[in-house]
Amino acid sequence: MNPIQSYLDLDVYNVAMLEAKVVYKLIDNLPSRERNNLVDQLMRAVTSIPSNISEGQSRASTKEFLYFLSIAKGSNSEVQTQVTLGARLGYFPMEDVHTALTLNKRVGQMLNALMKKLEWKQQMEGKN
Repeated sequence: MNPIQSYLDLDVYNVAMLEAKVVYKLIDNLPSRERNNLVDQLMRAVTSIPSNISEGQSRASTKEFLYFLSIAKGSNSEVQTQVTLGARLGYFPMEDVHTALTLNKRVGQMLNALMKKLEWKQQMEGKN
């Protein structure tokens, strides 16, 4: 296993980037009346996920990394809500919604696992 050199080496970052790509394609289905509402919300939330992963990994401490992962986790939940709303309003093809929500769930699981690992690391650092 290769050591993590940067956020680019993190699987969660790469899956979050794929999630963003899928959601951006969903956005193309939104009617023009949603351009200033749901589009902006979705774009900000979905780009926040990999952005916060990368920013956190680039910080100096585990505590800071955890903070940014927490923000990414919240943004991931926000994307889930917005994609679900768009689906319920009939804006998105259900196959694309399924793909987006599957990636969203995977990112959430990966964020949880990484956060637990970092929390354990932080506890071990505190014992030394």
